[in-house]
Amino acid sequence: MQSFGEIIAALFARRPENEIDIKLDRMHGVLQQLGSPQNACKVVHIAGTNGKTSTAKYISTMLQTLGFSVGRYSSPHLITPLERIELNSAPISEARFIEEYMRIIPIVERYEAEHPDHGKFGFFEVVTLIAYATFARDQVDFAIVEVGLGGRFDATNVSQNVALSVITPIGIDHTEFLGASVEGIAREKAGIVKPGVPVLLAAQTSAVQSVLDAEIADVGAKACYSESLPERLPDLGSTYLAQNFALAYSAVHILVQKKLSNEMQLGSASSEHARVQNARVGNLPTSTEASTTNELFTIDALQQLFCEITVPGRLQLIQRTSDGLEMGALEAMVDASHNPHGANALVSALQALGYTEIIAVVAQFEDKDSTGFLQALAPVVSEFIFTRNSSPRSRTPEGLYAVYADIAAAMPNSAPAQTAPTLAEALELATNSKLATAVNSPSKSAKVSSTEEKKPLLLITGSVVTAGDALQFFDSNPPPF
Repeated sequence: MQSFGEIIAALFARRPENEIDIKLDRMHGVLQQLGSPQNACKVVHIAGTNGKTSTAKYISTMLQTLGFSVGRYSSPHLITPLERIELNSAPISEARFIEEYMRIIPIVERYEAEHPDHGKFGFFEVVTLIAYATFARDQVDFAIVEVGLGGRFDATNVSQNVALSVITPIGIDHTEFLGASVEGIAREKAGIVKPGVPVLLAAQTSAVQSVLDAEIADVGAKACYSESLPERLPDLGSTYLAQNFALAYSAVHILVQKKLSNEMQLGSASSEHARVQNARVGNLPTSTEASTTNELFTIDALQQLFCEITVPGRLQLIQRTSDGLEMGALEAMVDASHNPHGANALVSALQALGYTEIIAVVAQFEDKDSTGFLQALAPVVSEFIFTRNSSPRSRTPEGLYAVYADIAAAMPNSAPAQTAPTLAEALELATNSKLATAVNSPSKSAKVSSTEEKKPLLLITGSVVTAGDALQFFDSNPPPF
């Protein structure tokens, strides 16, 4: 039997994720031979440019808290492909991954041999098959499935049992596959919309909203909108994580009410309603009563959930505790933002959190819009250090510096910048900066706005790979994914 490492190498050898072959016929063909696992449980399908992973994580955790069993499929991974497939918040084991792979890959190979005109399965497609098969065999109540790229022709867009479609904020990214206009990108992401299935929309620009409205009407779906959290909920701040938490809260309301309605029609709602009510009363804080009978969580419970759920690589504060590199007065934050749309959300979050002195260590892929990304960051950054990440797709530090030099030339009082050949050397430069002292900073969550004076921030950002590299470098086994 192949080892986990050998299997991952074989999957990447098939076709890496950044090489897209837009076809769904081979997915449907193999799924049919597997017994259609993509239809075995209710699917929450999430598309959008940014915010998919955190929204999926929040939806998954809320549903679990209410007593449902939940699978979650996300991408890309920070450190290990096992992160991509979760069962009740725990990544599947290597043994389970191997088991599902060995069961599926002979069917994949046979299909490829019988249908050469349909092309070969790539890494993402095979892992998507493994995810759907895993969720079906474990009979989860809900599968929270994040689109890999686009929506309409994404390998995840194969389920006929979608309970809710969710579209997070849309901006420009992956232009080589989705086109350069935000309207065209919105049209592709709206491809996950299904007739008669509710579609929950995050706040969008007017151009994007117009496209989504037209696509939803054309398909015959019903648009729903993210509602504000209960009025008596303590301020969670205005970071993008808080906004995605509110979106998830709305999603869970829709899902539970829809499930209760379906159970009522089948004459078995009482047991389902009792399960939800018991979860709310028995497993959640009850010191503050829910303000209406329709609320699934108490005010205290929502506050507690938001503070306790960690979304790795998203506004994640960490601390160096080994190998001699001390953060000193710096707080260190890892954020996987990688496009201008995400950078703008990151900047808004940093401002909401009160950071005024920021050293940004940036490593980004060659094919990303580094100009737009750095233009968004530049107004709030005190110093840039450009480096590279572990991917062969990484832009060189000198390349990033050249991009920033053009931006800085047009900016009054632009921040100084330097380069470092590795992330380790970039972090060493940062900790020796004028902003660093010998005072250690605690590890905590950067979620709730605070009026407390902030320490200088060491921000590591630019891509998911950069975030994963940073989490591995720091003495951090990231919290369970």
